[in-house]
Amino acid sequence: MVAYPETKKRKFELGRTVITCGADVAINKIAASRCGVQYDEMGCKVVYTTPEQEDKVGLEDKVGLEYRLITSTLIRQHSRLEKGVLEEGDYQQNIDACKYEEQRDKDGCLMQSRIFSAFNIDNIKFWVITEFDRSVTTILLPSEY
Repeated sequence: MVAYPETKKRKFELGRTVITCGADVAINKIAASRCGVQYDEMGCKVVYTTPEQEDKVGLEDKVGLEYRLITSTLIRQHSRLEKGVLEEGDYQQNIDACKYEEQRDKDGCLMQSRIFSAFNIDNIKFWVITEFDRSVTTILLPSEY
């Protein structure tokens, strides 16, 4: 088992993960590009750029693996409270939100707040948001908020 420094441990529960349509298309396009192919405008059909690529066995599997690598990287960075491309004030709000993790006020309401992250992958900005009750973590594009 790998022991991470204190700053590299997961700081909060993530809940269920949801990827919005726009983020899904963007991640597919990045994954395909990294594997040397392109997706069509809808982000769902491989457009081969050379005839040789059509013969490659498992090319779409490679794209799928790259897709999972990108999404797991976003979730891992978010859960470790990595700063990404957040402004200092937004980053500090995340730190403060975790101070009250699972604590309740005198009325029984959770004192924690949502966690918000922003990361750039291949010049595309992704937001990752975990709701205050930690039930859902969503990966989305800023335009989808």
